[in-house]
Amino acid sequence: DLVVPLARVKPHTDFRGRVESGLCKMLAIGLAKHAGCSRLHREGFAKFGELLPEVASRVIERTKVGFGIAIVENAYDETAHVEAVPAADFLRRDAELLVLAKRLMARIMLPAIDVLVVERIGKDISGAGMDPNIMGRTVKGPLQGYDGPEIRRIVVLGLTEATHGNAIGIGAADYTVEALVAGIDREATYANSIAAGYPESGRIPIALADEAEAIRASLGFTPGVDLARPRVVRIRNTLDLRTIEVSEALLDDVRREPRLALEA
Repeated sequence: DLVVPLARVKPHTDFRGRVESGLCKMLAIGLAKHAGCSRLHREGFAKFGELLPEVASRVIERTKVGFGIAIVENAYDETAHVEAVPAADFLRRDAELLVLAKRLMARIMLPAIDVLVVERIGKDISGAGMDPNIMGRTVKGPLQGYDGPEIRRIVVLGLTEATHGNAIGIGAADYTVEALVAGIDREATYANSIAAGYPESGRIPIALADEAEAIRASLGFTPGVDLARPRVVRIRNTLDLRTIEVSEALLDDVRREPRLALEA
């Protein structure tokens, strides 16, 4: 049977390489299902930059891969580019389209944030629950090559309905709320975290009663925060950055950024 992979080409959430998420990753991990995913993740993300092209090349040699459909999305989660790529060109076009994907990727266009409040995380938002490319932080620490705002503390308030209790990525937050913890499907979260080789992804941060308590804890006990002018940003999720809420201390930064506009 002819294999025709369909893949979104985009920056990966946990490693940097010439090829990240795209057609090669779909061949190496997506088509191999749980067995392929588990086997490659045992090697660690540090090796993915080398492994994905190598494994994809072996699959192309041994399987009837005719071509693939590569999709690149813009900052609004809309399709910006669709291309049929011959199997022989997977590696080259994955790398080239990754450059385009990074240029079109959403970002928070502010210089520094004391507290980032994320309303929802989930597998439908990102494979990592919330996209480290937006926050500059993985469950293991800073994301290599990140050029966005410095974010001191992250508060997560809830899970999306579509994630069905899978709270993978919650380990990247500093604080959360009790309602989120009550809705976690631990079996799904733990299975995903273990298979990815990152048990840190399923670790639960300090859970407080509500958003107000979590923000107070974030501001009050983080060195260097100006409590008279805290820099707080609230987003729906890391996939939807069309409209964000900012505290008064950030209004001048918003006015100086030509790509941002204030709404009443």
